[in-house]
Amino acid sequence: MQLKKLVVVGAGQIGTSLVLAAAAAHPETFIVAYDTACLSGEFRQALEAAGVHGNRVLLTSDPALLEGADLVVLATPVGNFKAAIAEISPWLDCSTLFTDVGSVKRLAQSRIRAALNQSLGPEAQYVPFHILNGNAGSGPATAAASVFKAPGVLVPGQARLDAEAGIAEFWTSVGVSVYSMSADQHDLIFGTTSHLEHAIMFSLMNTNFIAEHLRADIVQDPGNWLHAMSRIAVAGPLMWADNFKDNGDKVLETAAHFRRYLVQFLSLLEERSPILTESLHRLHIYARDMQSLRIQPVSLSESARSGLKVTAFLGLLSLAITANVQRVESETTQRIALIANPSLKDGMGPVAVAPNSVESLFQSCPLDLEPLVREFLEVFDGTLRLIEEEKREALLLLVTEASARRTALT
Repeated sequence: MQLKKLVVVGAGQIGTSLVLAAAAAHPETFIVAYDTACLSGEFRQALEAAGVHGNRVLLTSDPALLEGADLVVLATPVGNFKAAIAEISPWLDCSTLFTDVGSVKRLAQSRIRAALNQSLGPEAQYVPFHILNGNAGSGPATAAASVFKAPGVLVPGQARLDAEAGIAEFWTSVGVSVYSMSADQHDLIFGTTSHLEHAIMFSLMNTNFIAEHLRADIVQDPGNWLHAMSRIAVAGPLMWADNFKDNGDKVLETAAHFRRYLVQFLSLLEERSPILTESLHRLHIYARDMQSLRIQPVSLSESARSGLKVTAFLGLLSLAITANVQRVESETTQRIALIANPSLKDGMGPVAVAPNSVESLFQSCPLDLEPLVREFLEVFDGTLRLIEEEKREALLLLVTEASARRTALT
């Protein structure tokens, strides 16, 4: 689609990344980033680092400067959509197309549609979207145009066909591979492959055994498993408290299955059952299209130097994550390998990349992983209770502490 004026509402990591990607893909387009936060310093630094000239891009908190936009991309948290549309709509009309990058589609589309109906009327065209990538951390300083060299999901049936085609064309132009699915399918899949994945890693980083592991003079991490799998624990607390609130029902639903798999695989390990080996290699066949670039195989000699139990526990965790993802793919009939994000690939990495390493860890010697699994599940169950009860302040603290521990690991 031809764009004279593009508006990106929200100048956090994703919004700023989109500005950078759009500036490269649409050199004739004037781009306005609208944000009421004091982000101008970080935003300008991100532009300068990417070689984007400031006269083509404007960061403003004045909604009047959005007038005449051809396309508005809502890149704020889902909870801010209604207020953002109320602020900007007096300077827009139904000739403007709207899309978003919200990670919870049922809630995002209902909020945006209701806000547009109230502000501009039902003729306003809105096409729900979600980019399936992001960098660790938050804010403009973590932005990069490469975030949009990734898959993305478009939810059809919410706008005219020409509007959907225009939005798909725009996202393709900035590097996104566009896939379609319903909002319910989307929320279950990404409740599993992203939201649950973050809940798992926030919980992992808040266990005592990981804290003790990190207190070692030299943290042993053969194969880079701990670094890779826990990378996403460096995250914005506000965004993740909102994500857990907005998609809490799907997170809790899929978490129950993940928990069951983890307990089941621990039982098979304790029994030295050949079913565990069969499950591992069957799941490897399923997962091998989702290999993490950060994960490497390990040898027992590498693992045995220190932290053998932690490495073996991560293999068990990866096994449960992979089994749960395969279950969701079967339920939704969506091929998840096509839309797998880096955090999922890291979580499945030991099974996808290094099944023989996982098997060797399991078979090498009697490993008492039950205390680690028990402690992890205590923390994980606590995380799920916070999500179920919408304990926002406690979730903010949980994510903050997990992020601080993971930052220290780097």
